[in-house]
Amino acid sequence: MLSKDSPVPPETVFIWSHPRALSTALLRSLAELPDAVTVLEPFMVPWQVDMGVYRGCESRQPNYKEVIDNLVTGHYLSSATSMSPRKPPIQIVKDMPCHGGMALLEQVTAAFPKAKHVLLVRHPFTTIPSYLKVSVGYSDEIMREDISYRGLLNYAEHLSNKQQQEKQTQEAFLLMDADSLIRQPEQALWHFCKHIKAEYTPALLHWEANKPPKSWGNLAVFEDWLDNVLGSSGWVQKPGLSKQPTRPAAKDGQPMQSEFIDENMPVYECLLALSAKQEKQ
Repeated sequence: MLSKDSPVPPETVFIWSHPRALSTALLRSLAELPDAVTVLEPFMVPWQVDMGVYRGCESRQPNYKEVIDNLVTGHYLSSATSMSPRKPPIQIVKDMPCHGGMALLEQVTAAFPKAKHVLLVRHPFTTIPSYLKVSVGYSDEIMREDISYRGLLNYAEHLSNKQQQEKQTQEAFLLMDADSLIRQPEQALWHFCKHIKAEYTPALLHWEANKPPKSWGNLAVFEDWLDNVLGSSGWVQKPGLSKQPTRPAAKDGQPMQSEFIDENMPVYECLLALSAKQEKQ
């Protein structure tokens, strides 16, 4: 918990997702918001170090406390290039529950009690085959923890309980269907902006390819996970995209696909049910 002498943290939004949920594309899109600075998975490196899978080349890696301190003090805001003097900047942080579990969320909510949270989730039938194509060189145990939807459900339940206990009037979180960003990107982004109380702009639909925001830092640690997003230049709308994808067929060389799907489908359905319940309140 911050002391009374601690700096007041900047206005902050946290986007939480599982891998392959279009979260990096969403973050790249949001970098086009005026007065916004985006921060890409700052907790990934401390998690990699703790798990013994760090693949970067930096001689010293930040720990969780140092990352949170950087966010609280506005370290990443120094990379902003188009801040308006009329409005305080906002930092939008994308990360994943698997990079720290409930301990991470408790630290984040203590340091940023007024932050807004967005949970981005995509159907396991789409997510898991995509994940297995790029998760090369990791053990089954690491992949199971990495792709698990359980952390998102834990975060959703915790944020909902916190809202009720503190009698907050604002939504505890916004749960977004990731495919809505493809199906109807303008509508999905407008809804996102409404949740974070930012003004929607059509500039969110397009960006310059191969020009990541300076606030993303050294991307070498992400290896080839970001190639599609970095090479893209905007959302490609597919209004006919089904809301109920077909279960993928089992494939040779991907023995974990069905197992991961079976493990995560019930959790995914719980997330949808929790979101529906929240909408009725």
